[in-house]
Amino acid sequence: MLKLVNMNKRTEAKMYKAVKLRKEGYTLQEIGDMLEPQLSRERVRQLLIGHNIPKGTVKAKKLSVAIDAVLEFPLTMSTQAISNKTSIPVHYINRAFESLGITYAIRRKAIFFSCVDKNGGDDCWEWTGYNHPVSGYGTFSWYGKSQYAHRVAYEIYTGKKPNDLCVLHKCDNPSCVNPDHLFLGTHQDNMKDRDAKGRNGLAKLTKNSVRAIRQKSKEGVGCCELAILYNVTQNIIYNCVTRKTYKHVN
Repeated sequence: MLKLVNMNKRTEAKMYKAVKLRKEGYTLQEIGDMLEPQLSRERVRQLLIGHNIPKGTVKAKKLSVAIDAVLEFPLTMSTQAISNKTSIPVHYINRAFESLGITYAIRRKAIFFSCVDKNGGDDCWEWTGYNHPVSGYGTFSWYGKSQYAHRVAYEIYTGKKPNDLCVLHKCDNPSCVNPDHLFLGTHQDNMKDRDAKGRNGLAKLTKNSVRAIRQKSKEGVGCCELAILYNVTQNIIYNCVTRKTYKHVN
């Protein structure tokens, strides 16, 4: 980020403090109150921009308007949502974020944690966004791509992508995204962990449950609803109904 013309050391320090606070998600008003009592919103804006935008061109004016818009909305709002509310093209919104030093990773983290309920301590951090109705795992969507929330949490905190490895839960709570409760493992490790914690779907269905599932299926109850009712996967229900499993149960 370039410095303001004729910026003294005190103002420069204030600028970097303002940028840090903005990256943490504070609003213009909150930043002004924290930096200096009665600090105007316009002064905070000047501190955050940190450089002079060239004047006299249409593009420069559009970028200036986009920066103003970005400063008004929380970091948890997507570029598309800001564009929809302001009619400013998305690419100008992205350039405005770049001008303020707010990177892709900072915005992704802010949006992700806006959907997390942190209880603190060693408790689970519950994902408050979309959770799969059967597995219970949270799902996080970013720029059209969906990922399991606990995998994103692991990546954000460790800085490492899980890639082909599984992200397992120590707490056995699929909606938890507390990084202290997560660890990496292979698919085989995941299966062993599932069996050790008694989550093997086949072991959960008694003969009476199998008979009831098949009867309910004949009555028109779908696999998804049955999976939720019996706390197993839809695949287990399907195999049960089609008699690929539990063939000995009449």
